[in-house]
Amino acid sequence: MENQILSRSIIGAAVEVQRVLGHGLLERAYAAAFARELELQGLSFAREVPIHTNYKDTPIGVGYRADFIVESSVIVELKAVDTLLVTHKAQLLSYLRLSNLKLGLLINFNEFQVTRGVHRVVNNLWSAFSARFPRFLRTAVPPSRRNAHETPDDRQLRQLHLQPGAVLRRTGRAGGGVSQRRDHG
Repeated sequence: MENQILSRSIIGAAVEVQRVLGHGLLERAYAAAFARELELQGLSFAREVPIHTNYKDTPIGVGYRADFIVESSVIVELKAVDTLLVTHKAQLLSYLRLSNLKLGLLINFNEFQVTRGVHRVVNNLWSAFSARFPRFLRTAVPPSRRNAHETPDDRQLRQLHLQPGAVLRRTGRAGGGVSQRRDHG
């Protein structure tokens, strides 16, 4: 399943959990309900997955436990805190790097609308952009002409290159849009 479609399904599961349970509960209550909702949606997942870590090619044991890994491609970290901190996002980015996965979702169930508490963290998208456009093509075309024919996806990938491992925040629009903006927090 494509990551964008998968992330929509995951976010939809979080919305349903909060719709039924409300906000203000402990993280473990949301985790149990979230697991059940993923089952109901037919998504495969693993809970509390130990990720083994190496330091300079030497195994040092379990570096962390991912709350959820959905469809073997998206790490989902659940929180039930008043405010998400920059360290929460940094931890998720570290988890993505250690596990070699591309997409992580940080979901805070204490937000009144859980969609406001969803943060997308993307790992290493620059390599996907580089594979599509070799370096000589990116530098040989003047910047004014380079941007004239780029698609929105190309533009987003180029912007992400400015800060590798950028943290993106999902924002809702009237009509159910799924736009993203750079989170400078």
